[in-house]
Amino acid sequence: MQSDNEALKNQLLSHRLVERLLRNPNWEPAARAAVDYFVDHKKCSVPSWVKSSTWAQVKMAYEELTQG
Repeated sequence: MQSDNEALKNQLLSHRLVERLLRNPNWEPAARAAVDYFVDHKKCSVPSWVKSSTWAQVKMAYEELTQG
């Protein structure tokens, strides 16, 4: 059985915004780091990624999934 975190991570990875980011090799590492941050609270090793539009889009997808 999946944990809540695993289920949320899978939902986030399959969200339309995040899927698009993961398909681009330039954006994929930052997108994965953002998913890890929002779901597992892992610190990002590249501070500039936190200020990127990639990060903002993952955050938007996360908030969409977790509201309500």
